Amino acid sequence: MLRLFYSAIIGALGAGLVHIVTLFLIPQVTTNDAWARLSSLSEPEIFAVIEPNSPVAASMRALDPRFIVGACRFSLRDGPLSISGEGHPPFWSLSIYNRQGENIFSLNDRIVTEGKLDVTVVTPLQLIELQNDMPPEISQSIFAEADVDEGFVVLRAFLPDSSYQASVRDFVKNAICEPF
Repeated sequence: MLRLFYSAIIGALGAGLVHIVTLFLIPQVTTNDAWARLSSLSEPEIFAVIEPNSPVAASMRALDPRFIVGACRFSLRDGPLSISGEGHPPFWSLSIYNRQGENIFSLNDRIVTEGKLDVTVVTPLQLIELQNDMPPEISQSIFAEADVDEGFVVLRAFLPDSSYQASVRDFVKNAICEPF
């Protein structure tokens, strides 16, 4: 009986220690997420190229070195977000994440008209309003419905070899991420 009591005390102390350590680690973990690191890289609604060895790349798991990657933070509080780009890299993909880093929408150049990057990110209410009075400049856009206030977009463009370096980097760097 004494062994059981001793084991229960040791187990409770161990669990308490784990909880205390976890509480002390929360500030460290929450300030090093992708959102916080993107905040240090650029202003909201501006695409910034993420260099492979940068601290931001460390928070975004498994960045493939054969891709040029750009990211843009956004807020849908004041209206929809328009994402567009000029150029035709061999392949591109776009992912939209909520502030916690959960993927909420993805697409690539194989499912859009002529491989052109033209996406409008909207909340469900904003989508209803746009459908009632569709502006002509976004009538051909792909609508990404996102039930979030804030998030970030990650644009990846494939770099098959070094001869594509300039055009692919320009595609990502010059992509537009702006309120509509």
